Amino acid sequence: MKTIRDELRREHGLENKTVILFAGRLSKNKGVDRLIKALPDLAKKFDDLALVIVGSNWFSQDKVTDYIVYIRSLAEKLTIPVVNTGFVSSSEIQNWFAASDVFVCTSVWEEPLARVHYEAMSAGLPIVTTERGGIRKSFR
Repeated sequence: MKTIRDELRREHGLENKTVILFAGRLSKNKGVDRLIKALPDLAKKFDDLALVIVGSNWFSQDKVTDYIVYIRSLAEKLTIPVVNTGFVSSSEIQNWFAASDVFVCTSVWEEPLARVHYEAMSAGLPIVTTERGGIRKSFR
Protein backbone atom coordinates (compact mmCIF):
# COMPACT_ATOMS: atom_id res chain seq x y z
CA MET A 1 0.00 0.00 0.00
CA LYS A 2 2.96 2.35 0.55
CA THR A 3 3.83 2.08 -3.14
CA ILE A 4 0.22 2.78 -4.13
CA ARG A 5 0.11 5.71 -1.67
CA ASP A 6 3.28 7.22 -3.09
CA GLU A 7 2.16 6.73 -6.71
CA LEU A 8 -1.28 8.31 -6.19
CA ARG A 9 0.18 11.23 -4.27
CA ARG A 10 2.84 11.82 -6.95
CA GLU A 11 0.32 11.46 -9.80
CA HIS A 12 -1.97 14.11 -8.25
CA GLY A 13 0.65 16.52 -6.89
CA LEU A 14 -0.03 15.60 -3.27
CA GLU A 15 3.53 14.94 -2.15
CA ASN A 16 4.42 16.65 1.13
CA LYS A 17 0.75 17.40 1.78
CA THR A 18 -1.56 16.48 4.61
CA VAL A 19 -4.33 14.85 2.60
CA ILE A 20 -7.89 15.17 3.88
CA LEU A 21 -10.21 12.55 2.39
CA PHE A 22 -13.95 12.82 1.89
CA ALA A 23 -15.51 9.65 0.47
CA GLY A 24 -19.22 9.28 -0.12
CA ARG A 25 -22.17 10.28 -2.21
CA LEU A 26 -21.98 13.85 -3.44
CA SER A 27 -25.30 15.17 -2.20
CA LYS A 28 -26.41 17.99 0.09
CA ASN A 29 -27.11 15.64 2.98
CA LYS A 30 -23.48 14.46 2.97
CA GLY A 31 -22.30 18.05 3.48
CA VAL A 32 -19.00 18.08 1.59
CA ASP A 33 -19.69 21.72 0.74
CA ARG A 34 -19.26 22.50 4.46
CA LEU A 35 -15.85 20.86 4.45
CA ILE A 36 -14.78 22.86 1.41
CA LYS A 37 -15.99 26.09 3.03
CA ALA A 38 -14.03 25.29 6.22
CA LEU A 39 -10.73 24.71 4.42
CA PRO A 40 -9.62 28.36 4.11
CA ASP A 41 -9.67 28.67 7.91
CA LEU A 42 -7.78 25.39 8.29
CA ALA A 43 -5.25 26.50 5.68
CA LYS A 44 -4.43 29.53 7.85
CA LYS A 45 -3.18 27.13 10.53
CA PHE A 46 -1.77 24.36 8.34
CA ASP A 47 0.05 25.33 5.16
CA ASP A 48 0.37 21.85 3.66
CA LEU A 49 -3.27 20.78 3.20
CA ALA A 50 -4.87 19.06 0.23
CA LEU A 51 -8.37 17.66 -0.22
CA VAL A 52 -9.44 14.53 -2.07
CA ILE A 53 -13.14 14.12 -2.80
CA VAL A 54 -14.03 10.55 -3.75
CA GLY A 55 -17.58 9.96 -4.85
CA SER A 56 -20.38 10.54 -7.27
CA ASN A 57 -24.02 11.46 -7.18
CA TRP A 58 -25.25 7.92 -6.53
CA PHE A 59 -23.06 4.88 -5.90
CA SER A 60 -21.77 3.68 -9.29
CA GLN A 61 -23.27 6.54 -11.30
CA ASP A 62 -21.12 9.48 -12.32
CA LYS A 63 -23.79 11.98 -13.36
CA VAL A 64 -22.81 15.63 -12.79
CA THR A 65 -25.61 17.20 -10.78
CA ASP A 66 -26.16 20.84 -9.84
CA TYR A 67 -24.74 20.07 -6.39
CA ILE A 68 -21.58 18.55 -7.90
CA VAL A 69 -21.14 21.63 -10.09
CA TYR A 70 -21.57 23.74 -6.95
CA ILE A 71 -18.97 21.89 -4.88
CA ARG A 72 -16.52 21.88 -7.76
CA SER A 73 -16.93 25.64 -8.16
CA LEU A 74 -16.31 26.09 -4.42
CA ALA A 75 -13.21 23.90 -4.66
CA GLU A 76 -11.83 25.86 -7.62
CA LYS A 77 -11.72 28.98 -5.44
CA LEU A 78 -9.45 27.34 -2.87
CA THR A 79 -5.74 27.95 -2.74
CA ILE A 80 -5.09 24.37 -1.65
CA PRO A 81 -5.02 21.43 -4.07
CA VAL A 82 -8.32 19.59 -4.53
CA VAL A 83 -8.65 16.27 -6.34
CA ASN A 84 -12.15 15.24 -7.48
CA THR A 85 -12.00 11.57 -8.42
CA GLY A 86 -15.62 10.97 -9.33
CA PHE A 87 -16.86 7.43 -8.80
CA VAL A 88 -14.21 4.98 -7.60
CA SER A 89 -15.01 1.26 -7.63
CA SER A 90 -15.05 -0.74 -4.41
CA SER A 91 -11.98 -2.63 -5.61
CA GLU A 92 -9.98 0.63 -5.92
CA ILE A 93 -11.24 2.89 -3.14
CA GLN A 94 -8.82 1.49 -0.57
CA ASN A 95 -6.04 3.10 -2.59
CA TRP A 96 -7.42 6.55 -1.76
CA PHE A 97 -7.68 5.64 1.91
CA ALA A 98 -4.01 4.62 1.75
CA ALA A 99 -3.06 7.89 0.04
CA SER A 100 -4.77 10.02 2.70
CA ASP A 101 -3.84 11.22 6.18
CA VAL A 102 -7.23 11.95 7.75
CA PHE A 103 -10.82 11.05 6.89
CA VAL A 104 -13.62 13.62 7.27
CA CYS A 105 -17.34 12.84 7.16
CA THR A 106 -19.55 15.93 7.10
CA SER A 107 -22.94 14.21 7.05
CA VAL A 108 -25.74 16.60 8.02
CA TRP A 109 -28.64 14.15 7.94
CA GLU A 110 -29.54 11.28 10.26
CA GLU A 111 -27.05 8.90 8.67
CA PRO A 112 -28.36 5.34 9.26
CA LEU A 113 -25.03 3.50 8.92
CA ALA A 114 -21.92 5.27 7.75
CA ARG A 115 -19.94 2.26 6.58
CA VAL A 116 -17.25 4.54 5.19
CA HIS A 117 -16.14 5.26 8.78
CA TYR A 118 -15.29 1.60 9.23
CA GLU A 119 -13.35 1.63 5.97
CA ALA A 120 -11.37 4.64 7.18
CA MET A 121 -10.68 2.95 10.52
CA SER A 122 -9.52 -0.24 8.81
CA ALA A 123 -7.07 1.90 6.82
CA GLY A 124 -5.76 3.35 10.08
CA LEU A 125 -6.96 6.89 9.40
CA PRO A 126 -7.99 9.31 12.12
CA ILE A 127 -11.61 10.35 11.66
CA VAL A 128 -13.34 13.70 12.02
CA THR A 129 -17.09 13.27 11.79
CA THR A 130 -20.46 14.67 12.73
CA GLU A 131 -22.69 13.25 15.42
CA ARG A 132 -25.68 12.28 13.31
CA GLY A 133 -27.93 9.20 13.33
CA GLY A 134 -26.03 5.93 13.25
CA ILE A 135 -22.70 7.73 13.52
CA ARG A 136 -23.61 8.85 17.02
CA LYS A 137 -24.50 5.30 18.02
CA SER A 138 -21.42 3.71 16.42
CA PHE A 139 -18.76 5.92 17.97
CA ARG A 140 -19.84 6.37 21.59
